[in-house]
Amino acid sequence: MKEMTAHHFATGFYVVKPGDVAPVNAATDGVGLTQMIKLLGGRVFARVSTEGNAQIARAAGADHVIVESGGNFAKEVLQLTSGEGGQVVYGGSGAVTFDDSLATPSRRTHLLRAGYRKPKADRHRHPA
Repeated sequence: MKEMTAHHFATGFYVVKPGDVAPVNAATDGVGLTQMIKLLGGRVFARVSTEGNAQIARAAGADHVIVESGGNFAKEVLQLTSGEGGQVVYGGSGAVTFDDSLATPSRRTHLLRAGYRKPKADRHRHPA
């Protein structure tokens, strides 16, 4: 199922083109997405939470791997792209990754999000 979702994300909702910058949150949850973006000629900026996951993202072909969980992903992507950001941003679940996803796009970008999980702090304010 993950491979079908990756294919649809990279060729259906937004067709990745050669040279496109594609920040991917929670990149090791979507190894197939990283591989699909690379197959289509895109540049993957992978966000992971551990060095172990960074090795998986690199092995999948990510061009840049950013290990962090504190909300600096957008800053890193913008710095690595000289302020350009991404043509498409693949968001993960959670408030921090969503906020970072909103901060990384270039003009007329696409933000695609797979799944959503409320952070524990939000569960008290917004009942499911």
